[in-house]
Amino acid sequence: MRRFAFLFALLIAARCFAAPHPVYVVLWFDTEDFIDPRSDDAAMEIAARLRALGVRATFKVVGEKARFLEKNGRHDVIEALRFHDIGSHGNYHSLHPAPAEYLESMDLNEGAAQFYAHEISGVRDVARIFGQYPSCYGQPGASFGPHKYLALPKLGIPIYFDSVSHLDLDAQPFWYEGVLNELAGKPYLVRPSLESPPGIPEGRKEFDGACAKLQAQGGGLVSVVYHPTEFVNAEFWDAANFSRGASPRRGEWKLPKPHSEARIKRAYEVLEEFVEYGKSKPGVQFITVAEFGRIYTDLAPSRKLSSGQVKNLADSFQTRIDFARMGDYSLSAAEITAAMASWTLADEPLRGQGIAIRTVLAPQSQGKSNPRNVHLTRDEWLDACRWADEFIRENGRLPASVWYGIHSLSIEDFAATLAGDISAGYPGAPQVPIRQASCGFCERVALDDEKVFDWVIHPEGFRGPDILKLTRLLAWSLKPAVPPRIVR
Repeated sequence: MRRFAFLFALLIAARCFAAPHPVYVVLWFDTEDFIDPRSDDAAMEIAARLRALGVRATFKVVGEKARFLEKNGRHDVIEALRFHDIGSHGNYHSLHPAPAEYLESMDLNEGAAQFYAHEISGVRDVARIFGQYPSCYGQPGASFGPHKYLALPKLGIPIYFDSVSHLDLDAQPFWYEGVLNELAGKPYLVRPSLESPPGIPEGRKEFDGACAKLQAQGGGLVSVVYHPTEFVNAEFWDAANFSRGASPRRGEWKLPKPHSEARIKRAYEVLEEFVEYGKSKPGVQFITVAEFGRIYTDLAPSRKLSSGQVKNLADSFQTRIDFARMGDYSLSAAEITAAMASWTLADEPLRGQGIAIRTVLAPQSQGKSNPRNVHLTRDEWLDACRWADEFIRENGRLPASVWYGIHSLSIEDFAATLAGDISAGYPGAPQVPIRQASCGFCERVALDDEKVFDWVIHPEGFRGPDILKLTRLLAWSLKPAVPPRIVR
């Protein structure tokens, strides 16, 4: 009997070990065209076909689109979309000024206030009309701005879900300013052509490749995006009206060029073929953005760091400031800095109990170093650590500069010096040398301030250097969102 039980346990263990790591697929539709009523029928048709297949998608709806549906009595479309998850795709999408066009000239707090004021009515109208609060926000086109992250919590939106190239972390989910993100890119952004031949061979190949890569590294997310308008139209509604800064009055708006009926029919078939194929693959699960938010939980705040872990983090941090992967959770550079400051100020019994991990966001401005010397005395250093720790505890984010007396260190120099002091292994030394380190997380932010903003709606040659500068600053809070493991 014992032998049978042992063999049975081995069989179960083998089956669990052989099970593929989970691949989650989010199918989302930017529902934005408030000019052409044909796109209303497309959204309803897509929603109905997916429901018949037993799949819920996420429809990111523009505020003006929701009002357009309500005004025109399209309650049939509204009801069809209500079965699915609803997100926000901005209030007016491509009407100028688009978000990046006004955010480029603003600091973080002014931009956040302006973005909130511009977007709140759209969020409220989408929630009212569809009967569910938006699960996420996604930007119009390439109109990115980090200011939005300060406004999203106030808007009540916990997830930024889109496909952009301004900020990337291996094309997989990540945390940034306390907001869960999926800003999908290749190879995990999959879009079978809506003109694919029967069987969508290229789409299957692309999807299989993405799934295989993710399953080999422990699971992850595949993002699939379309627009209802592209199922029925040969050009985008906004490109036909608002290209390169154009702002025609409403009476001058033009309908986009339509597709043929044969092309429209094939587009719906491609979608169905792809969903049916995806559902047939082992380990693949279609989820909504709302479900994505519940699955990708940040476990870091429930963990503690041992002294050994703090020292290991410090060893690499003193030369390269970056986030760290810690098994089933991750730490941002801001959270590592806060933990090291707590460790430095703690006595041995407290260190032995473990250093609690706090969710810590980025500084909101660029600090400066104004040191008295190339080193600090131990007393000056402890004063600096207390300054930083008090600021973090009260504000939930890093200070731009850390002060000791009338002198200061930028947060970058403070973090590197903090890591160097811990790594040196003699925190009782009378002097603490000031150190500097390279910025690892900065490499996750785009450098080309023209290419990443090249969207047909932006004015010709539009650039966003200040937007990217602020994006790098807030990347102190960047860290991977660790994929969940299979739970049995």
